[in-house]
Amino acid sequence: MSMPGDEGMPAVAWTSVRNPAGFALRYVPALRAYLRYRCGAGNEAAAQADSILRTLLVHLIKKGYQGAASPGGRLRDFMRRLADRSAEAKGLPAPPPGEAETAAALRWLSSWRACLHDRVWHTLEHLEHTQPDRPYFSVLRIQQQYPEEQPNMQALRLADALHQPVKPESYQQLLAVAERAFRRELEAQVAATLDPASPAAIQSETEELS
Repeated sequence: MSMPGDEGMPAVAWTSVRNPAGFALRYVPALRAYLRYRCGAGNEAAAQADSILRTLLVHLIKKGYQGAASPGGRLRDFMRRLADRSAEAKGLPAPPPGEAETAAALRWLSSWRACLHDRVWHTLEHLEHTQPDRPYFSVLRIQQQYPEEQPNMQALRLADALHQPVKPESYQQLLAVAERAFRRELEAQVAATLDPASPAAIQSETEELS
């Protein structure tokens, strides 16, 4: 599926992409959520967060991933440092050490995780639209929304979504395949944010973001 930041992006380490700002568009939802947390509630705070985000993107357009020599480790660490520096440049003090810094770090991790998961969901939804015999998106949404239901009821929900009969045992088989597909796509999303993207690094980061 074509998503913001995907156009023309080569399969190289994030530290080596030719269009750093374009690549960073993939992660704007995480950056915006984190900056809005840092700025606080209210319309003025939201406007301040968006202003900081624009400053961050302009920096990437002008300087790219300057200071992130390959191997650059995790893109999410680089992006958080850049977000915090951009915020400080706009007069927003850094979270003080202790509980405030821990809370900010957890919020950033949560925002990053949500961003990557959303990309996986969008990919699986697009796959289902183009290949209806792979209804992984619908299966996982039903499982997410009705986890306590019996397979026969879940199968009925899937049958209603697909407009065709689905047996409970078929639902269970599809669910297992869909869960593997979600994991594979999450690993692919994670790999794009690691340098080097070794199997061990991908597995560790995927576990942390699952």
